[in-house]
Amino acid sequence: MEKSSVDGKGVSCRRALRICKGLLVPASFSLLFFMQGAAFSDDGGNAAAEPQVVASNAGGTAAVSDPAAAVPATSAGGGAGTPLFGGSGALTGQVGKLFAPREDLADYFGRELVDDKARAGSEGQGRYNPSHGPLVIYGKLYPELDFISGSGATAAASQALATLAPAPTGLNLEDHQELTSSNSRIGLRGSLLLFNDLKAIYQAETTVNIGGGGSLFGSERDTFVGLSSKRYGTIKLGDLDTVYKNLGADEAIGFNQVASGNFVSTNNLAAKAPYGSGSASSFNQRRVNSIYYYTPSIYGFHFLGQYSPDSGKNQLTNNEFWSVGARYIHGGFSVAFAQEVHMDAFGGDPSGPLSNIGSGLPKGAPTVQSRDEGNRLTMVYHTSDTAVWGEVGRLQYHDFGGLDGRFQRYERISYTVGAERQINDRIRVIATYTHAENGSCELTGGAFCSTAGLNGSQYNAGLTYYLYRRMVSVYGLYSVLDNGPSAAYSNLPSSTDTFGVGEHIQQVALGLLVSFAR
Repeated sequence: MEKSSVDGKGVSCRRALRICKGLLVPASFSLLFFMQGAAFSDDGGNAAAEPQVVASNAGGTAAVSDPAAAVPATSAGGGAGTPLFGGSGALTGQVGKLFAPREDLADYFGRELVDDKARAGSEGQGRYNPSHGPLVIYGKLYPELDFISGSGATAAASQALATLAPAPTGLNLEDHQELTSSNSRIGLRGSLLLFNDLKAIYQAETTVNIGGGGSLFGSERDTFVGLSSKRYGTIKLGDLDTVYKNLGADEAIGFNQVASGNFVSTNNLAAKAPYGSGSASSFNQRRVNSIYYYTPSIYGFHFLGQYSPDSGKNQLTNNEFWSVGARYIHGGFSVAFAQEVHMDAFGGDPSGPLSNIGSGLPKGAPTVQSRDEGNRLTMVYHTSDTAVWGEVGRLQYHDFGGLDGRFQRYERISYTVGAERQINDRIRVIATYTHAENGSCELTGGAFCSTAGLNGSQYNAGLTYYLYRRMVSVYGLYSVLDNGPSAAYSNLPSSTDTFGVGEHIQQVALGLLVSFAR
């Protein structure tokens, strides 16, 4: 009987524990949900609770263009602060996260969203145990006042121009000023732990129109859902920046956090054709209908792949797309290679009678197809306060099956070098130089094709003064884009800005950047 009494008490205790657990678990989730909104808030100004990196493409972005956009350069009190490119063995700075694909929040904010190890110990390995990380609303706003001027446009009816060159007009830009907001953006993102280290991740992001009138929200930026595992890598489905774009210097460095959509982006020259064929020629893209995967680190290497099918495929065209790449990081040295292919985009076709898709002919008619390809190698070396980098890229545009005398092929090489320096806790400077060569071309049937004057160069410089950490700053930008006599490269902020073939475009801007995450 005594033994039975003890067993009875044991049963009663176990029942009581189950009841307590049943009450405590939902109460704990309720408390977590209640506290979630303040996950990154610290009224006392403690650095540990500050968002150490503001999601962005600046990149990106807390999303995306700028994977590591905002490590504090100084404390609010003006102390020594965090080194620009990270320290203490953790590559947490802007260049420290070079070429980082768009990851979940832990990668951008320097903290784990969920305590996987503690949860595994209390709940058992492999058990299904969904747990929300904090839902973060983030943004980066950087309106600027641009002063724009132009000169030296090629005169009308000039001779000895490139075969693919647009017709020159001799008309230069009118000197003017514009208030632009580049790729200012706002978004939300978060994650949900499923089991072990597998997480569901999500993000929705849009541009924000500051001072331009009309709708407040503009175009969709990186928006996706996906699954992420430290062991197996990450897969995303949605509207996503390409691998080629992610692994380029513009994304890795960010030009003081404001390169995305700005006139100082080196992609204005390095990722486009020189004769004004529009967005179809661009290798600085975000693709809809994308499937994007990247591996975890394998001895310092990451491998990335992306595919976007053509939802409008028909008997004439199949505008599918793929982008692949690899990166390697060791200490302060980083190297990345990327390749991107656009099928039936006809990005190399010039306007006018040389085009295979002009003169009333639809794309693909009668049997024309195209394959455009970009290849790029990017190398960066950085210390705690300095970074230098170089990049070389080759673009190829190729049409197949066109009529005699029409466009068949254009390719060219470009080079970019840059340097960045943190002068002190408040001041940061950067400069880049990009040059694109004339290249070579062919017309179907073997007719003569000249590329004389299709070269171009771009010089950029910038200075940033941080008012509060890396979250609030004022900045100045300067850029000169020199078109060759036949070239029509453009870094103008508005598509309505008209300029002449061969024009020398000069821009100066003063801006204010505010980044936030809550």
